[in-house]
Amino acid sequence: MPARTLSAVDLPDDIDALKRLLINQAEREREYETELQRLREQLNLRLAKRYGPSSEKLSADQLGLFNEAEAEADIPPEEELVEAVPVAAHERKRRGRKPLPDYLPRVRVEHDLPEAEKSCACGCGLAQPYCTSFHRSK
Repeated sequence: MPARTLSAVDLPDDIDALKRLLINQAEREREYETELQRLREQLNLRLAKRYGPSSEKLSADQLGLFNEAEAEADIPPEEELVEAVPVAAHERKRRGRKPLPDYLPRVRVEHDLPEAEKSCACGCGLAQPYCTSFHRSK
């Protein structure tokens, strides 16, 4: 409901009516304040959801959630002696591509370069080795 402005002419002359008017005004103001507080909380929640961190990390508000039991406890925590536990050694899995099966035959293919390309490009006269690659035939 839009607020309307009252002038001195519009106000009643009766003191009880003025008191009721003042009480009604105070109640409306309280309702507006609670509604404003609720809307601010909604806005903050939506802003945090949209622009806040996307992964689950601890915030400063969450750090003190479970400290009540520790603070109220009269008994100091016992320090347990941790003994070394032997663990059997294990082999790690090899990473990367698995080798091709041995039943596939290997064919050696040599790519020889022309004599002009065998010498080094800088002109020092050193010979470059030719390219060798291995292929598996199907």
